Amino acid sequence: MISLVIYADLVAAQVLLAERFGRDAGGLDPDWRSWRPWLLASGLATGAALAAFAAQTSASGAGVLQRIAVTIPLAAVAAVAVRLLRTQLRTPARSGWP
Repeated sequence: MISLVIYADLVAAQVLLAERFGRDAGGLDPDWRSWRPWLLASGLATGAALAAFAAQTSASGAGVLQRIAVTIPLAAVAAVAVRLLRTQLRTPARSGWP
């Protein structure tokens, strides 16, 4: 049961980041808007991989599907983190979350 919640959170994190970056908010760097489709696509890919994994948890390829489903959101969140760090290094006086 706990695994189901964690796996759902993997998809939710990407979709919520995409929603935030797609919002027209004052002070948000417009470059973040270009991340929205990529985060939505990775959220969809994660959901598809998790659905395929859930349908065949005892199949021989289930472990590979599980690794894929965990790696996609990890890579997406890591890419956002790298972008945040690079943005902070370029503009140290700027404050606030994207």
